[in-house]
Amino acid sequence: MSNITFECQKSVYAAMMANTTLTTLVSSRIYDEPPGNCSYPYVLIGGGGTTPHLRHEYDGINNSFLITIYTNPGSLGFYPSEQIAEEIKNCLHLKKLTISDANFKNIITIEESMDRERDGMYRNIDLRYKMIIEKQ
Repeated sequence: MSNITFECQKSVYAAMMANTTLTTLVSSRIYDEPPGNCSYPYVLIGGGGTTPHLRHEYDGINNSFLITIYTNPGSLGFYPSEQIAEEIKNCLHLKKLTISDANFKNIITIEESMDRERDGMYRNIDLRYKMIIEKQ
C-alpha cells in the first residue's frame, strides 16, 4: 500500500475541488499549507493520523484528519464559515471517494467546532473526519 495518508488527502482535495458550490465560495484556495499572504476565505486539509481498523470481515486503517476553514467575515460573523462548512460536509460526509491502492469503505464527519481569533475579525471552523480504508 502506498502512503495511505497522502492518498486519502488527494481524494479529499479532488472531491472538494470538484464541488462547484464550494469553489464558488473559496475559489481554488484549498491548501495543505497556505502560501504567505493568502486571501480569505481559505481551507486547510491536514492534521491527523492513522490507527488500525481490525474487523472480522477485513483488515483496514482509520485515517482521521482535520479540515479548517478560515474567514475574515467582517460584520457577518460565522455565517461565511458556516456556508463553507456545510458545503464541505455535503461533498464529503458519507460520500464514496476513490483512493489509489486501497478499498475505500466510508468517510464521516465526527466533530465540528468554531472559534474566533482574539482580534474578533477572523473566524475558523474545524471539521474532523474519519475515513475507513481496507488494506489490499
